[in-house]
Order: sequence, then C-alpha cells, then structure tokens
Amino acid sequence: MVLITLVHMYPGVLTMEAKDKEERAFSTMENATQWLEENNFYYGRRYFFNYKGDAKEWCHKQDVSWEYIDVRINVYTIDDTEVSVYRWFVPKEAPWAKAMRENESSE
Repeated sequence: MVLITLVHMYPGVLTMEAKDKEERAFSTMENATQWLEENNFYYGRRYFFNYKGDAKEWCHKQDVSWEYIDVRINVYTIDDTEVSVYRWFVPKEAPWAKAMRENESSE
C-alpha cells in the first residue's frame, strides 16, 4: 500500500506552518504516480529550493516560495508474514530494579 500525504505549507509567524492536509491510499506506486500526475504534480525540483546533488521530489505545478504543497509518500507492506526481528525480544532489567534486587540480596 502506498500512502500519500499532501501538506499545504503556508507562511506562519516565524516559519512555514502546515495549514491543512489530505491523505490518499493506493494499492501500487504506479497508481499513486498516475494520480499525482493527473492532479498537477510532477517529479522534479522546485525553482526556489536549494537542492543537494541530483535530489528531486514531487512538486505541484503552482508551487511558489511562500505557499506550496509538501508531498510525503510512505510505502507499507500489507499482510507481511515475515518473522519480526522482535520475535524473541527480552527486555533488559531497568537499572533501578537491578539496584533494588542487589540491595535486597546483600541484606
């Protein structure tokens, strides 16, 4: 599953603030990409941002330096049956509990 979060960034008192947001879920990245392109987004570089190297991001065609849409894309695996790295999780004893146990055994 691909989750797209569109955050409307707007000038705030001291810096940019999130004015509102919209979230959309898609079954594949291809579907998400198609939806973005149909809604006037392109994969490239905003003219007013200072990008490092060949960095690119999804931008809206109407973005301006004082008001733009921040596009955040998260990809999730649904019904993932792989074994978790935490399957055999054993928490360590808290330092205060260890000190208390050691103090009790020394009495």
